[in-house]
Amino acid sequence: MTRRVQRVAAASAVATALAGWILALVLAVPDGHGVEAAIGVGGVAFAVVGALVVWQRPDNRLGTLFCVGSVVLTMLSAGGVYSRYAAAHPGAGLPGGVLVSWLVG
Repeated sequence: MTRRVQRVAAASAVATALAGWILALVLAVPDGHGVEAAIGVGGVAFAVVGALVVWQRPDNRLGTLFCVGSVVLTMLSAGGVYSRYAAAHPGAGLPGGVLVSWLVG
């Protein structure tokens, strides 16, 4: 992979982790489950560290591992919050709550 592709992938991992964490916060805080969503900040931190490693040491594979791991952890966390919210609020119109619950559970 070229350095440019690595950097774009790392930046995308940070953006994805941040978006997943924000989604989890938006859905969890009104129901009083903000602590569960706040733990997702660890996934964002992993993404930032991974991106910094990719940018500074592109030959080091740990940066890529951190980025991939952060996206997986954040999506599992956000998916759990999403499925719980969809089940608790069926009139909210969130699609695929059962599918997401099945995928992350």
